[in-house]
Amino acid sequence: MKIQFCNERFDPRFKDDVVAEFDVAEEPTDEQCKAIEDEIFEVMDNWYEESDNDFREFDYWGVCYAAVKKHLKIIENQVVKTFYL
Repeated sequence: MKIQFCNERFDPRFKDDVVAEFDVAEEPTDEQCKAIEDEIFEVMDNWYEESDNDFREFDYWGVCYAAVKKHLKIIENQVVKTFYL
């Protein structure tokens, strides 16, 4: 199962506004989703205060990864077959 994090503001570094995407072992509960969002927003709020609202150097992917890893099991889906067309 895949979960995605999208940037609500335009940021040219991220195609289609997807900043992070992870395969997880199971569907997150509402409580897990809230905990992940709360952690991400807390880090973003601290960054906002410390950097005068300049998110150019902010590590969106890293922050999302750290929050997800804390609350969910991240898995790696291996390619099982490659088709050459």
